[in-house]
Amino acid sequence: MITVAHTRSVNGIEECFFAAAKELIAPEDLRRAESLEQFADHVQLYGNGVAQALVRYILSRSELRVQDIAVRGHVFYATEQEFIQAREAIYRLLQSLEAQPPAPGRKKYRLFVMGHPSGAATTEA
Repeated sequence: MITVAHTRSVNGIEECFFAAAKELIAPEDLRRAESLEQFADHVQLYGNGVAQALVRYILSRSELRVQDIAVRGHVFYATEQEFIQAREAIYRLLQSLEAQPPAPGRKKYRLFVMGHPSGAATTEA
């Protein structure tokens, strides 16, 4: 299931970075999960695969170009409706970018978006 993606020596000890041996799970597969546990496993595998791809990209470079990557978490308060509106606005923007054809000056980017309620579940009055 995993392979060694990269190694380096740290104080005489070989440090290994691992990657998923199989392709990432397609987002459509997440929707087909038969149980919450299966869905959680798919999300974990997919998210880890995306993170590993970013690690491989960073380690394959001779210098870090922060303008080429996006790694940032955002925590905010919103109603469920406000969250859905924000999510859909992000999806619409990304879909418009996905529709653009390759052209000189354009690089192919991957942006992985994950959002969920943070902290303990709350009850509504």
